[in-house]
Amino acid sequence: MANDSPLQEKLIGVLAETHAMAVHFREALSIHHGLSGWNPEVEERLERHLAETDEQIARLERCLAAHDREPSTLRRMLGNALGMLQGFADAYREDTYEHMMTANYVAKHLAIANYVMLRDLARAVGDDATRAAMESSMMEEMAMARWLFERLPQASFVSARHEGFEVPEDLVDSTLRGDRWSLEFSRAGVPAD
Repeated sequence: MANDSPLQEKLIGVLAETHAMAVHFREALSIHHGLSGWNPEVEERLERHLAETDEQIARLERCLAAHDREPSTLRRMLGNALGMLQGFADAYREDTYEHMMTANYVAKHLAIANYVMLRDLARAVGDDATRAAMESSMMEEMAMARWLFERLPQASFVSARHEGFEVPEDLVDSTLRGDRWSLEFSRAGVPAD
């Protein structure tokens, strides 16, 4: 694909930055997955999202290749190092579950924002393949954000219990599936797990 417009160069730059970000998030997610063995539901969903993240990274690499570019080795190394540092820091936190859920929820929104930007830049330059790929990645991230959001109360209550507070069992097992914000996800077309 010819790289002849400033807007197309911007698209390529954001693709490379998003690739580095996705590699970073994948490293942290891998460490979080390793910490989640006590909760089979969380472990299974993180495992599934690791596979989705691997596919998102592959999509980004295919989009860069279509523009005759490769991911930056320096950016990739920085992303790997940052992800490992975040993951190791999380491993030594006393309140790992709550932090992991919150950090992943925030990360999903950063990824969603990048995929929206890439989708729209691709549409502006007429790159339908990149637009479709970024739309797929955006929907996967939105579904994961919804799944995390619905479980934030559980993370808070499990953490409170870990800190020695008494928390009724029905709250520890609670989710926000019927919450107003969860319904907003539904209206936006974000699938529930």
